[in-house]
Amino acid sequence: MVLLTGIFGILAVLMLLRYMTNRMSTIPEGGVRQVIASGNVNTGRQFEIDIAKVVSIVWMVLVHVDEECYSGIEFAPGLETGINLFIEFVGGPLAAPIFMIAMGIGMVYSKKQEPKINAARGVKLIGQGYLLNIARGTIPCLLFFVLHGTQRLLPKSLEELLCLDILHFAGLVFLFFALVKYFKLDDLTLALAALLLLVIGATVNPIYPNEELASVWIGYFTYQNPLTPFPLFVWLIYPVTGYLFGKVLMRVASKAKFYIGLLICGLVLFGGFSSLLLASGYELSGLFINENMYSQGPVKVFWILSIAAIWFSVLYFISLLLNKLEFVNKLVAFMSRKINAIFITQWILIGWMTWGEYFDCAVYGFKFLFYFVAITVLTVVLVYFEDRLKARIKERKQAQTS
Repeated sequence: MVLLTGIFGILAVLMLLRYMTNRMSTIPEGGVRQVIASGNVNTGRQFEIDIAKVVSIVWMVLVHVDEECYSGIEFAPGLETGINLFIEFVGGPLAAPIFMIAMGIGMVYSKKQEPKINAARGVKLIGQGYLLNIARGTIPCLLFFVLHGTQRLLPKSLEELLCLDILHFAGLVFLFFALVKYFKLDDLTLALAALLLLVIGATVNPIYPNEELASVWIGYFTYQNPLTPFPLFVWLIYPVTGYLFGKVLMRVASKAKFYIGLLICGLVLFGGFSSLLLASGYELSGLFINENMYSQGPVKVFWILSIAAIWFSVLYFISLLLNKLEFVNKLVAFMSRKINAIFITQWILIGWMTWGEYFDCAVYGFKFLFYFVAITVLTVVLVYFEDRLKARIKERKQAQTS
């Protein structure tokens, strides 16, 4: 019953978004603005979506530091510390899924939507994924092999090279949407395809459950083990939902009314479905603790989508206050624009610190907090100076050619 509720719940969300994109209502002259307009009235950068991307990347840094500080500690469901439970939650449902939904929204607002451009960006993202693997894992692994001669580091270096991450998934998503644009698939076909792939991906059992390297190839599409955390079939539903949501958002004439309605719907769905899960014997923390976050399914997706509805609504009302602060506005805009560079940089810093055995937190305290804040700040600073350096090089080239 819970599984069917999850499937039909996701279908209902997708169909509602599709219906709203096709709804042709008008805004009466001089009257109260309706929520959905007949055309695209809400264009340009959406501050709350930028905030969602920035906050999600900060949560990722938090959970990555947590994983490295306490990699040898297992927190069984029901026995987690409150802090660990909080970190796993914000680093789970409020991190990767929110980031992917925002990525789907960005596809709608992007000025470049041609199939070739999407395909090129997809290939680039996959390439960046492997370059990140080399920088954060393979190079330090080989370096420590040379320094210490530990034989297990040789096969480990290959594992570090071939493992998959969110950049590989993002690349596949852009390749998928390149096909969608090329074949001009409508929203209904797109929604049903994403739901069907989710059901298939959640149903198929892992062929390589024990972290075999062979798993990284099929792991592009279905979840196998921790080496393949973001397979296309079970995670595609998030950017597709974001894509449909983005089409609705472009027609939103009254964002306050829209987000109030979304907040109410999210609270009702989250409260009702969580109650059903608890009544059915589900441990809610088991939906996102540790590796449970990666093996998505209809139940988990529907639960997370209800959380996403609440989160985006809350961020919108927060954005009304933050938008008045010029420094925050500029920082959010910069981090949103450089989100991939920030993701890559924080992982390189964390990867090298892990190999250098700097993470030795015994309890949650000052040292853990220092690592998190220091890595976050250092990441943004490094990306900022890298961006300024590129801008100066570009200016010099333009000056030389003029």
